[in-house]
Amino acid sequence: MYRLFTAIDIPDDILDYICSFQKKMPSLKWCRKEQMHLTLNFIGNADEKLFLKIKKELASLTYDKLKISLGGTGFFPGTKNPSIFWLDIKQSSELGNLQKKIENILSGLGIKPEAREFKAHLTLLRIKDRNFLNVEKLSALYSAFEIKSFIPEAFVLYSSKLTPNGPI
Repeated sequence: MYRLFTAIDIPDDILDYICSFQKKMPSLKWCRKEQMHLTLNFIGNADEKLFLKIKKELASLTYDKLKISLGGTGFFPGTKNPSIFWLDIKQSSELGNLQKKIENILSGLGIKPEAREFKAHLTLLRIKDRNFLNVEKLSALYSAFEIKSFIPEAFVLYSSKLTPNGPI
């Protein structure tokens, strides 16, 4: 069984820049650099047969070149009781169109789209214990973040496995 999602990889130089801020608050359990990506579509569990169908359909997808810009932060579901601290990805029409095209292909294969609306972001921190979290200090940490942009070469179909220490 595969746990699948589509994503865009972030270039290493930008990830290094992002992670340089995390070193200023080492006591937090930040998302690891190798796990950071821009999720486009969470697919969920799929057997071998469905995985191969998805892979084949997505391989033939064409889409407009897009530019991705990162900057600004936020919390899901909000600052009052946050569970995720994220870096904003400026939503372009090209990025939204790519996400929607993938969603349509997946729907054609019987995979239901996510109920929540697509919000492009890069997860920086999964917040487990809110008692020791200073939301203002965390937000201020990334206030000096300079907007970074890149043009992705492709999107990727990923398979992950959930473990007690997080996804791998």
